[in-house]
Amino acid sequence: MLNLAAKEPTVVISEKIVENALEDTISAFDAFGREWGSKLNVVISFQNIESARKKLLAENGLNIANSIDQREWNFILTQFQKRHLLAHKMGVIDETYVKNTGIDASMIGRKVSISSDEVKLLIKDLSIVVENLFKKSV
Repeated sequence: MLNLAAKEPTVVISEKIVENALEDTISAFDAFGREWGSKLNVVISFQNIESARKKLLAENGLNIANSIDQREWNFILTQFQKRHLLAHKMGVIDETYVKNTGIDASMIGRKVSISSDEVKLLIKDLSIVVENLFKKSV
């Protein structure tokens, strides 16, 4: 999708493809996580990755953020917040997004921006989370 977005001459369409790539990345990760959990009899949603991290740590001693520094984890959390805006707020920044990400409140009402590079980095970071999940299932 990101390659397609890069070749798309219409900016609005290119941006929409990148947004869809972010949503699809997080949806695929959530589906993987739910399936992973079902194999271990763990009922969990990864749509809110911070809640999933806390639940797995408390109930199973598994830190899915192992090997990820705080800056990378905050990046992941922000991308999940962006997906939430896209899915539920048409991509418009609201007070909850400001509170959860720490961006300036003057951004409320504006459209969230998402770059191809962010989606690529999210995929890389979520790959580490997936590796941490696999370590628990072995």
